[in-house]
Amino acid sequence: MLNNICSPPFFTAEIFGDGRVFCCCPAYTKIKEIGNIYCQTWDEVWNSDIAREFREKIKKGDYSSCYTNFCDPQFFPLCQELKYVDPEKLDINNPKARIVKLSMDASCNVACTICRSKIRCNQDESRTRFLDSKTDIILETLKDAEIVNFTGSGDPFASKHVRRLIKIINEKYPNIKFNFHTNGTLCDERNLKELGVIDKLSTIEISLHSATKSTYDKIVKYGNWERVNKNLDFLSGLIKQGKLDELQLNFVVFSENFRAIPDFIELCKKYNAKAFLWQYRPLGGIYDFDSVDVTSPLHKNHKEFIQIMTNIDSNNPNLFMSPLFKKYTQIKDVEQYNLFASIIANQIAERYESKHCAFDKRFQALENSVQILLDKVGTSKVDKILLFLKKIFSLKNKYKKIINKEKLLRFWHRN
Repeated sequence: MLNNICSPPFFTAEIFGDGRVFCCCPAYTKIKEIGNIYCQTWDEVWNSDIAREFREKIKKGDYSSCYTNFCDPQFFPLCQELKYVDPEKLDINNPKARIVKLSMDASCNVACTICRSKIRCNQDESRTRFLDSKTDIILETLKDAEIVNFTGSGDPFASKHVRRLIKIINEKYPNIKFNFHTNGTLCDERNLKELGVIDKLSTIEISLHSATKSTYDKIVKYGNWERVNKNLDFLSGLIKQGKLDELQLNFVVFSENFRAIPDFIELCKKYNAKAFLWQYRPLGGIYDFDSVDVTSPLHKNHKEFIQIMTNIDSNNPNLFMSPLFKKYTQIKDVEQYNLFASIIANQIAERYESKHCAFDKRFQALENSVQILLDKVGTSKVDKILLFLKKIFSLKNKYKKIINKEKLLRFWHRN
């Protein structure tokens, strides 16, 4: 049954510094937190009404509470990591938190431009003292855990609080294994030995976002490309020695780096790592979202992005990407797709411009795009496309009905 449903809501938890708990990544679900460890017991949080209702929906194959454009049941990294948990303990009728992700501290020694505008690293001592005071509460959340994951909010090796907590967890739960989400600059042999985890590693996840030093330096401010690659070489060696279950490299796709996607996939092969391609989301950083979102037909580099995606081998077992990205790789005729994309771009822009008394010019451009499309396609598709366009681009509604990227792709694959 685990192969047919999304398993993280039954066996994983993510906990934030303010005590809020989620039973899946909050960026990919519409549900609010399932509870708060600072004002409830762990059992009350884990078995709360919100948690149980969410799990019941997942059991029935109902993903209406999930953002399926960004994630599917086999994509989220925790789905991959669960294979390193004892399968006998994965009982959806008696769920326990087998993987706990502690995103408690935002301290990080670099500033990725897609995440933050400056370094924030142990600057608030009162905050560190507060988190340290909650150690006993945090330890209680790990009573059923086989893996503890640091950290979705910063870099574990740069945080004073996290480093102290790792040593305490090691003493309290000697059999627990560790996952680390890091920028990679401090993930070296010395730190792993000092923290006592060199023989307790499950997965290491490194946010790289590049395949060359020049791209890396633009995105990862205050990083060190040479040091990261040296550490990757060391971690790759741990994979070969059987001391590390899995190495994941992350790549958030946007206008600054999308041309490096093929080289990034090759780099992952070099280091025996799995490649993860993520959609850019406006959760922080220095950019205006629309100006860097190459997945949008409105973006000036969208056609070039599509061409790159169609040349990717989506059957690569070590490549993971969001559902939308996967659909982009399946486009057969890039030229015809780009005509559809052009229509959508015109339509969305027209909706905005029509509110500012610039409707006629955009209306004419849209009609021209429709005519070009009809001239290009074969006769077998003309009737379907006419019906489709009549429905979407009706003169009666003055193009106010907006079609999104998902709808475009569903229509394209059906025909």
